[in-house]
Amino acid sequence: MAVGVVLDLSTGRLVTSLLGFNLGIELVQLLLVCLALPSLLVPARLRVQPALRLTGAVLSGTA
Repeated sequence: MAVGVVLDLSTGRLVTSLLGFNLGIELVQLLLVCLALPSLLVPARLRVQPALRLTGAVLSGTA
């Protein structure tokens, strides 16, 4: 079998495939935000939030 296999997708099928792929990616990103948001809102209400934010920024900058 050749390495450069042509998929022979018509324009309509190509658009449908790309739209489905992009919608899937966006749904996963939305799911990740919904999962991460509660854990980010809890520290925002604490007094140590500025220190946590600074520590997180320093660790991110170091990485």
